[in-house]
Amino acid sequence: MKRAAVIERLVDAVNLPIGRWDREIRLVFCNAPYLAWAGRSELQLLGRTLEQLYGAQAWGAAQASFAAGFAGRTASYERLLTHLDEPRWIRVQVFPEFDRKAEVQAVYTVAFDVHDFVTARQALEAARARLSQFAENIPYPITYIDRDCRLIFVNRAYQLATGMDASQLLGRHIGEARGDALWARHRPYYEQALGGEAAEFTRLVELPGQGARWMRTSYVPDRDAGGTVVGVYSMLVDVHDLKLRQQQLERSIERDPVTEVLSRRAIIDRIEQALADRRSG
Repeated sequence: MKRAAVIERLVDAVNLPIGRWDREIRLVFCNAPYLAWAGRSELQLLGRTLEQLYGAQAWGAAQASFAAGFAGRTASYERLLTHLDEPRWIRVQVFPEFDRKAEVQAVYTVAFDVHDFVTARQALEAARARLSQFAENIPYPITYIDRDCRLIFVNRAYQLATGMDASQLLGRHIGEARGDALWARHRPYYEQALGGEAAEFTRLVELPGQGARWMRTSYVPDRDAGGTVVGVYSMLVDVHDLKLRQQQLERSIERDPVTEVLSRRAIIDRIEQALADRRSG
């Protein structure tokens, strides 16, 4: 059996669509899986250009990779096949065929079905886009820092709350971006979260145009697939009204609402605390 026939049978045995294209981008050879994939006969395929066979959109997707192939490089591209009963995504690898003078005389294409991978990737990208849109538009300030405490993400609400643009914050250590005093207050909670334990911190915050309000910051560790903490998410939530109601409730329990005199329970609690302080002193 001649060498060419052996190679042709070998190419047919490979269960992947393989085609050979000349410098005019005409299909000059294809294997049996290619015929099944294209749903056409050799007579309908051979001698025609990629654009003639599959349309201008298909050629637009392939053009740059074919140019790379004829320049002597391997390249690949993805496109959605629409000539099948059910459209499917494929990745096509294009690689050059060199002659004895080391010049490219043709290119080969090998097609791989990547439909499940591409659709999963698209779903993930769509989910990330929705999550990013949510994070940007939620009225609560959100940040993300890496293990070096550098700000990697800040949403719009955080920028409004701090009066700083993302360009002034991203990539910088929190202490450098927001000041040493604020960092000193937050540092223990970030370190706790970087150690793998969530933390919370409630404090009065001076907000532009709103005055002082009680805010609760939550610090949540971010873990990679191996469980290692790689960063920390923080979210600032306005709990001002809740805090005021809590203080009012505590005051109503501690003092008579008419006379403002301490209640019996409050007096006993203070005496017990004073005795405990005296004993410890």
